[in-house]
Amino acid sequence: MSIGPVIHRFGSSVVAFTGCVVFGAGIAWWLALLTPDAGYAGGMLPGMLLTGIGVGLTLPTLISAGVSGLPPQSFSTGSGVITMARQAGTVLASPCWSATMGSGTAHRAHAFDRGWEMTLAATAAAAIACFFVGSVGKTPRPAQPAQPAGGTGGA
Repeated sequence: MSIGPVIHRFGSSVVAFTGCVVFGAGIAWWLALLTPDAGYAGGMLPGMLLTGIGVGLTLPTLISAGVSGLPPQSFSTGSGVITMARQAGTVLASPCWSATMGSGTAHRAHAFDRGWEMTLAATAAAAIACFFVGSVGKTPRPAQPAQPAGGTGGA
């Protein structure tokens, strides 16, 4: 299934926001219900499914919204810049997540929960930011000027 028709129907802001909410629901599932004896099917799997669906809704939507206004000859460069910015965010978030957890071993489970709480806060900020994303489905590109059918139009 392609997410393109959904984006064109509801707009990129709504789809990306929904993806962030679904991703956040997966993180919240892990935070609330994942315990050492929860088991895979009842503890880990539901959160994995939710986060996977959330990422699948969010990333392609934001990337397409980011490059939708670019001319065709700049599409690959624009896509590369967006992907680089996403990866830079991951690189910066990883040490923040580790710092949130701390270095002590006494309360490792509690520290891990703090990391998930930080992830939920970042996801909420991303969801809010989605409302400022240009809407691919709701804002059509300007029409290109029509070219004469017969070349230069000379006699």
